[in-house]
Amino acid sequence: MLKNIFGRIYFGGLDPAGSVQRPSGCALIDDALRVVGVARLFTDKEILAFFSGYKENLAYLGLDGPCGLPQGLGLCCFDPEVRDCPCRQTSGEKGRIAEMELARRGIGCFFTTKKAFAKAWVRRSLEFYRMLTDKGFRILEIYPYGAKRRLFSGKMPKKVTRLGREVLQRGLRRLGLRFPGREILSHHELDALLGAYTCYLHSRGLTEEVGEEVEGRIVIPAAGIPGIGR
Repeated sequence: MLKNIFGRIYFGGLDPAGSVQRPSGCALIDDALRVVGVARLFTDKEILAFFSGYKENLAYLGLDGPCGLPQGLGLCCFDPEVRDCPCRQTSGEKGRIAEMELARRGIGCFFTTKKAFAKAWVRRSLEFYRMLTDKGFRILEIYPYGAKRRLFSGKMPKKVTRLGREVLQRGLRRLGLRFPGREILSHHELDALLGAYTCYLHSRGLTEEVGEEVEGRIVIPAAGIPGIGR
């Protein structure tokens, strides 16, 4: 779904899968909160093509996945062909500083460690971050679950269920997102939209960044934003 980009600012979201055999969620919204496009795509080439036509007008692209590693770890730690690389996390802590800060705020999260169960997802997220940054995209690491905790009150149904997707899509409508139709989107696409919306909030100074630059910061909506999600 393409539109004339002249004069508009755009915000993107990418929910990457761990492999090209599974769909990644991609989303674009504009500064009037219109949903410009959503898709479930597979290859790096397809995903890059989805965003490339908007790059000059794309303020930020939110990536739902690690954009950095704990100090001392490298890509080899997440290579399925490498059984025991010599890397060791230098801090002696579990995961990244950003992940620990989220946990201290009561927001559960995935910790990036050598024993991570989703190594392929970690590796592909890092590869996306490097590829997209090299091509000139401004990337924010975002966290859809953290966004939901900040934007919506009460416990939400699991996102993989139809009810969970319906509730989340209604919530996004209440936040002002303007969908072109009534179709209930996949949880991959909805997570990508949460990423795009987090980027929109970031452009307006309505987010919080946790962590440190060297390991990668995570951006979530600020607490208590007046007028939304309550």
